[in-house]
Amino acid sequence: MGNSAASACANFVIKKAAEEQKRQNRRGLARDWDSDAMRRTTNSEEVRLQKISQIPSPCSSAACNWPTSDFLGVNLHAISRDLKEKTELVKDSVYELVREDNPDVEFIFFHGLQPDPEDTTHAFWRTWKMRFTEECWLTSLLSQLLNYTDREIKPRVLSVTYENSSKLRGIRSWLGSSIDHFDTSEKLITDLVLRGRGGVGQRHNVPVILVGHDLGGIMIKHFLMKVKTKLTADNLEPVMRRRIKFFWDNVSALVFYATPPVEYPLMSEKLPPHSNSPSLQFLTALGKDAARVNKQFESFSKFRNPKFKIPMLRIWESAKTTQGRFRNELVVPKYVQQTSDDHYTGLWEDHFQLCQPTGVHSFTARRFARFVVQLIEDLREDEHFV
Repeated sequence: MGNSAASACANFVIKKAAEEQKRQNRRGLARDWDSDAMRRTTNSEEVRLQKISQIPSPCSSAACNWPTSDFLGVNLHAISRDLKEKTELVKDSVYELVREDNPDVEFIFFHGLQPDPEDTTHAFWRTWKMRFTEECWLTSLLSQLLNYTDREIKPRVLSVTYENSSKLRGIRSWLGSSIDHFDTSEKLITDLVLRGRGGVGQRHNVPVILVGHDLGGIMIKHFLMKVKTKLTADNLEPVMRRRIKFFWDNVSALVFYATPPVEYPLMSEKLPPHSNSPSLQFLTALGKDAARVNKQFESFSKFRNPKFKIPMLRIWESAKTTQGRFRNELVVPKYVQQTSDDHYTGLWEDHFQLCQPTGVHSFTARRFARFVVQLIEDLREDEHFV
């Protein structure tokens, strides 16, 4: 009896000590929050969900891969097929996830690497899925996030895939190829801008916002430089020049989720040495060229194009990633240059969770929405915006 009582007492002491340690940890984390965030998160369900998401699972060992569609109990191919069937703009490289005939804003989303880099087929929507389900939040949650204002904001949402647009020019090995050897940016200009009816950026007073995750942010930079190069070409037909110029003038903001601002040192370690996937071949070249593209874009935006002093939101990860081939690593560390860009660090979110909100109260998703809403309100008051 005495041993039983002693054991119960010891368990009670251990439990209380553990609870006290948790309280101390919470106090330590709270010091890094601003007072407004602290007030909003005191009893938030979001905090509870984010804590749960950080608990190591039995599948977090180095030998464990990212769960497959069978493990998740869903048919990813069926979801992708359903989204593609709803697409009305382009079926090759751009999917229109939310159609709106009279939008207030047009979004183009660019994906990067996936937890399993070889699985790129579903990346155009799965990069932007909810944290605990396989629902693409761009098709539902985004509209809710934008409509916390007195005036309704109707978005048109498109997402890019590289599967059918990443072809090498000429005969060469992709292993040693530069991103400039691929037709991807040219193909996207055709599919996004130059397609007749329904082209992006062809509406008066409707801003275009480009959003990229991981290497998708590098793709945005390369794409914009290619757009400007094409716009200044001498042999461009007048109709095409007019459409590209309209798109160029309507690009109003850039959002980068965990985009490497210089090089991408972890990229080469995570990609398979050989792949038949055009998308993965392209992302490999993009990762190798990240430092060069970033440097070119910095010069391009600073010295050649005053127009590109436009708002940029950079969202950074704060937690180490243990998914797929990433093993307890900070994939893209925060890098803040002396610029006017807006920076935000996701609370307890790893490289992929940044793009995966838990719901309408998700901090990172709300920060993204607040940036967009403020931009649209500012442009509505700008008499020079066309």
